[in-house]
Amino acid sequence: MVLPAPGREPQAPPAADPTALALGALEHSLGFLLRIAQLQAFERFYAAVTGHDLRAGAFTILWVIGLNPGVRQGVLAERLMIKRAHMAKLIRALELAGLVARTPSREDRRAVELRLTSGRAPACRAARRGLLRARQRTAAGTQRRRDPHADRAVAKVDRNRRGGAMNVDDLIAIDVHTHAEEPCKGPRDDGYHEFQAGMARYFRNPAGAQGMLPTVEQTAAYYRERRIGCVIFPVDAERETGFRRYSNEEVARIAAENADIMIPFASIDPAKGRAGAREARRLIESFGVRGFKFHPTMQGFWPNDRMAWPLYEVIAEAGAIALFHTGQTGVGAGMRGGMGMRLKYSNPMAIDDVAVDFPDMKIILAHPSFPWQEEALSVATHKPNVWIDLSGWSPKYFPPILIQYCNTILKHRMLFGSDWPAITPDRWLADFAKIGIRDEVRPLILKENARALLGL
Repeated sequence: MVLPAPGREPQAPPAADPTALALGALEHSLGFLLRIAQLQAFERFYAAVTGHDLRAGAFTILWVIGLNPGVRQGVLAERLMIKRAHMAKLIRALELAGLVARTPSREDRRAVELRLTSGRAPACRAARRGLLRARQRTAAGTQRRRDPHADRAVAKVDRNRRGGAMNVDDLIAIDVHTHAEEPCKGPRDDGYHEFQAGMARYFRNPAGAQGMLPTVEQTAAYYRERRIGCVIFPVDAERETGFRRYSNEEVARIAAENADIMIPFASIDPAKGRAGAREARRLIESFGVRGFKFHPTMQGFWPNDRMAWPLYEVIAEAGAIALFHTGQTGVGAGMRGGMGMRLKYSNPMAIDDVAVDFPDMKIILAHPSFPWQEEALSVATHKPNVWIDLSGWSPKYFPPILIQYCNTILKHRMLFGSDWPAITPDRWLADFAKIGIRDEVRPLILKENARALLGL
C-alpha cells in the first residue's frame, strides 16, 4: 500500500469525460468530417446573419446573384450544382419574398436573368458584410477555437486535391511487397547494423548498409517517379530479434499522405494474443490498414498455432489480407546460427490449415517458397483464397514449375512483389521481361491481379 506524502491529501483520479465517445473509423471518414464542419459553418452563419431572416441555401443564391447581376437561372443552377427544377422553385420563393427579380434575357427570350430587387439589395449586402466580418474574426481566433473535425476535413480534402486516391489506370504495376525498414524514432538497436549488413550481402544490394535504408517518404517518391503503386509494411519481430518495430501508426500515416501511390499494411506479433487483435481492429478502423504481414521465421511461430486465431479472426472479419513470408529468408543468412532464425516455421504447408479455418480470409504466400515451392503451388491451387507474390527473388532464378503455374493454373493469383529495398523494382522488372511469361499473362501479374485482390 502506498501512503500519500505527509501534509498532502491523496488526489482523486481525473473524472472521465461523460461526453467522450469512441468514433473509430469515423474519425478519418471524409464524409463525417465534412458533415461536422458543415454543422459548425451553419452555426456561424446563423449567428452572423441574425435579424435578416435568411436560410443558408437562400443566402448562397442571393450572394451569387448580387455578385453577378443578370446571371441566367440555368447557369446559376449548374454552378451551384442544384437541379434546374429545384432551382426554379427556390427562385420562385425568393421572388415571392421580394428578394429577387426575374426578367427575360434580351439575347435569348427563353432564358431568365436574375437580379436582386432594389429594395432588398441593401439588406443582402449587410448580411454579406456580417458574414465576412464573422469569418475574419474566426480566422483571427477572436471568436472561438478551431474545430479539429473541420481542420481534419480541410486537410483530407487538400490531400485528395494534391494526390488523392490511387489512379490505378495510370500505373504500370503494383508492387505488393515493400518494407518500411528505417526506424521512425530514436537510434537503431544494438545489432541492427550487422543485421542489415548481412541482408545487403545476401541480396548484393547496398540498401542495408549504414545510412542507406530509405525512409517511407523516400520510398513513396521512388515509386511515384516510376508510376508503380506499392503495399508497404513494417515487421513486428521485437520478441525474437529485440529490434523495436517501426510504428504501424506511423507507417499508415505516411502512406495516407501518399495515398496516390501507397497502400498501408501493418504487422503484429501473433504472440500478443487478444491485445494484438485489439490493435489490429484499431489499425483497420482508425488508420485504414488494408492487411497484415507475418514473418513466421522472424517472429518465431507456426502460422497454424491457434494462439494466432484471435488476430486472424479480426483480419477475416474486416475483409483484410494476411500476407505470410514463406520459404528460406535472407534474414540472418550467413550470420552465426542464422541469427537464431528457424526456417521450419516458414513451410507454406502450415498455412494450409489457416486457409481451411478462415476460408474467406484473403491470404498471400510471399516469395518463391524454396525449398517448398511445390507445397506453395499445391496450397494455392487447392485453396481459392490463397495468392502467391513473386518477391524476394530475381525472376531469372524462378524454377520452371513456378513459371509453368504462372502461365496456366494460377495466372489469376500470381502477384508482382519486389521485396524493396532488398530488391529494387527496377531490377525485378528488368529480369521479369526476360523470362518465359506469356504476353497476355504479364499484365495480370504486374497489376491486374493485385487490383482485383485489393479492390482498387
